[in-house]
Amino acid sequence: MRRAGEDAGAVLVMVAVFMLVLLAIAALAIDLGDFRAHRRQLQTAADAAALAGAMQLPPFSSGANTCSQADYYARQNTTLTAPQNLVVNGNLDTSYCQILGSSVRVQPVESNVPYAFGKVLGFINTNLSAQARARVVYLKRSNGLLPFGVEDLRPQSVTFTIDATGQQISAGSSGCLPNTAEGYPYWCGAGYLNSLPAGGSSVSVTVVDTSGTTTTWNHIGYVGSDQPLDTSGIKVKDVTLSPQNDPYLYYTSTASPKTFNVLAHLTGVQNGDKVTLLYDGSSKNATLLSGTNADGIWTAQSSWTSDSTESSAGQAIQVKVKRANKTYGPVTAQAAYARDDGDILQQWTESSHYIDPSLAANSSGRLVTFNVAFQVLVKGQLVTLKLGGGGAQGNSGNFQGLDLDTTAGSGACHGDTSGTPNTAEEVQYGACTPYSIGDTVQTQTGNFAGQVANGLDARIGSSPNAWTSVSNPPPPGDPRWMSLILVPPLTFSNCNGTCTTKVIGFGSFYVTDYGGSKNFSSSLKAGEVRGIFSDRPVSINQYTTNCQDPQGICLASVALMPWNG
Repeated sequence: MRRAGEDAGAVLVMVAVFMLVLLAIAALAIDLGDFRAHRRQLQTAADAAALAGAMQLPPFSSGANTCSQADYYARQNTTLTAPQNLVVNGNLDTSYCQILGSSVRVQPVESNVPYAFGKVLGFINTNLSAQARARVVYLKRSNGLLPFGVEDLRPQSVTFTIDATGQQISAGSSGCLPNTAEGYPYWCGAGYLNSLPAGGSSVSVTVVDTSGTTTTWNHIGYVGSDQPLDTSGIKVKDVTLSPQNDPYLYYTSTASPKTFNVLAHLTGVQNGDKVTLLYDGSSKNATLLSGTNADGIWTAQSSWTSDSTESSAGQAIQVKVKRANKTYGPVTAQAAYARDDGDILQQWTESSHYIDPSLAANSSGRLVTFNVAFQVLVKGQLVTLKLGGGGAQGNSGNFQGLDLDTTAGSGACHGDTSGTPNTAEEVQYGACTPYSIGDTVQTQTGNFAGQVANGLDARIGSSPNAWTSVSNPPPPGDPRWMSLILVPPLTFSNCNGTCTTKVIGFGSFYVTDYGGSKNFSSSLKAGEVRGIFSDRPVSINQYTTNCQDPQGICLASVALMPWNG
């Protein structure tokens, strides 16, 4: 028979054992809870590392710095940057970094993570790890857009047409002139002009872009040839602009007019004849510069300034001669063209502006090379985001404005729950209405210069222009970053009044300058806005993992994805 005291002693032993077990479990539970908090911070480091690494992959960069950037951003979540962080920088191993296509996987491991209470049970430390994978994605849908539309031409084929003969010359993008001063690439092509009529011909250019849309610019160049000046016996031969070493005299910006003269090669001029040269209807008396009346070069007694207003027909360069009481001509022998800043076609050059009809077919003197540059979206390129005042600049009252929040209450995301948001609100806050690629959108007539400037002043405040280079852009939080809708080429110049266009993509731009600001001085016209194109989005809503554009011009960002996705 057992005694009661013996039973009590056994119970005490059992209670003591159970208490030790419970205390051990409690200690381990506390340690495990600490480890969970620790692992959450380690997961934050892994996520940051994966996203930063993915930002180094194409199209952002070459991928060479992917793992070094992943390591750098992983360690920003350790004791390296703040002593209160749980992850100890010296114990962190970030060597696992794997690039898989357009994604990167990272798996940071922290060693020697100590137990707090488990040490009494012999548990000293352990290793903790986290894993994350991020990939490049492309924006399909966005809100917060500003009410400016940027025309987006993506040439797939370019063809030059000699208008008088119908001869077509195909162009390519290799072997052309260096990029324009603004950074736009040229397309070029060459052909033998064997059948020019008397007086020559204008030249047009047609572009088929990657969407299959065909756009034609009529009469943007001119190649001259000999022609008689009525019945005077005078022959008008080579007519060019001077200085001859400036090929851009023939296609100048209306915002930056140039001073030039005209050189006209004439034969058969008689003593006493009065030669007159004309530019866009403005006439000047000419004098013999070299040679003789029978065969010489004539030039105007004073120069012209190129037009500050665009005309679709260009500016004719003509010759007329007065002999006694009879005037012969004028005849058009050459042409120049003044383009507005908002035009997609940015520059045009010809290797020759005159063909001597006495030359044999396919001889070197009949070979003309044409170069044309378009305003295309090049990363790091300055772009006119909205045209300014001083006339519609050839764009029929459209200044690249879009009407995005179109109904009462559509500005609710920034507090306007009653009326329809105005332009200043859309500029300051971005539109609440989301848009997807393929959606229709309305153009908005008028300049709205005051509202644009007020909206940008409110949005940007005193934040300075911090753009330095493509390799070192301002951070995403800079208020000068903004997302805009990309629309088809010639949307605005072909629109008379309010028109419907469509969203063909999105672009992120860094605003460098705008007219009418109360916060910054600017030489731009009222309402004009300029910015740098970048594929860095301000926000991502819906995205695809593949860039569908044949030229790879898509708005890219990065996003986390499953480890084995």
